[in-house]
Amino acid sequence: MAKQNILVGASANDKTGDTLRNAFIKANANFTELYTLTGGTAADLRELVQDYAAPLFNHASHTNITATYDDANNKILLTGVASGSASSLINGAYTASLGSTGKLTAPGNLQVDGGKIIVHPYGASYIESVGYGISDPTSSLNIFAGPYQKIKLRAGFGTEAFWTFGTDGKLTFPDATYQTTAWKGIPGPYADDAAAAAASVAVGYPYHKTGTSGQVFVRLT
Repeated sequence: MAKQNILVGASANDKTGDTLRNAFIKANANFTELYTLTGGTAADLRELVQDYAAPLFNHASHTNITATYDDANNKILLTGVASGSASSLINGAYTASLGSTGKLTAPGNLQVDGGKIIVHPYGASYIESVGYGISDPTSSLNIFAGPYQKIKLRAGFGTEAFWTFGTDGKLTFPDATYQTTAWKGIPGPYADDAAAAAASVAVGYPYHKTGTSGQVFVRLT
């Protein structure tokens, strides 16, 4: 019902306004409608709130959010809209996005994907942690570097030492020596250098000699 205005006339006592009876009939009708909407059923009250609240959600500053006016069910539905393939949080020049597979990508190429934390500081390089506890048999820390495949460790304040893992599996130590196989101790015993050579002991490497009670010799030839 449209609002019913009470006619008061052009001037006092000019007899052009509503009669006292008609004035109160209009007043009662107006009050009845308001009471029905605000003090009647819960559905009527929700309808009133929805009608006046809906425009508040349709503002130009709301991005990636849609407001649906569900008049039949007395609801205002707010729905987040994905930006591309991910929902994003943006603060100035920084963006954090959540992909459709659950991968979280933060500024600086930091990614959290399931149980893995992945950092891409130089494109192809990344650090991957698997598992999360020393009692977890699957726990590990895998470090995959770029073309140099180098892990840089700082030994002491102001001192740097490098352990380098090559693509061939060679481990190079800070003093430029390297290891290509697991350390298995000093081989032998062998009778002489010829026997050590036959057993693939390299020149300059130690070996135990037969009949010397565990003495160590170095292959020279």
